[in-house]
Amino acid sequence: IFYGQRQISPAGWEGSATGTIYVANVAFVNNGGYYNTSTGLFTCPVAGFYRIAAGVLIGETNVYAMLYAVHNGTYGYSLSHMNPQATAVGATVGYDVLISCAVNDTLGLGYTTNGGGGALYNNTYNYVTIELVC
Repeated sequence: IFYGQRQISPAGWEGSATGTIYVANVAFVNNGGYYNTSTGLFTCPVAGFYRIAAGVLIGETNVYAMLYAVHNGTYGYSLSHMNPQATAVGATVGYDVLISCAVNDTLGLGYTTNGGGGALYNNTYNYVTIELVC
């Protein structure tokens, strides 16, 4: 199991015009050391079903953000959020997916924004968990 957070100083909004791997650079739990806090990828130690769960604060004005499961470099299972407000209003978005994996498959959380500004807040208001379910 891995549970961690993206913490950057100074804290602020981040955006990406193309698919980007969310890198939780702070690990609160990294049982077995299978999550790499530099790349944002989790290497599956055994075959089975893995759960990716995340909560991120998405905001900024007139931007959207999409969250994805990244399985062996392929983005899928997307969830999107749009903030059409004239002012920056944050919304915490939850994401949860199960993926069947083989030994040494890699998993990560990907995100994309429309690039006009930041959409993901990179400090304290976010987390990702990747765990073997069965």
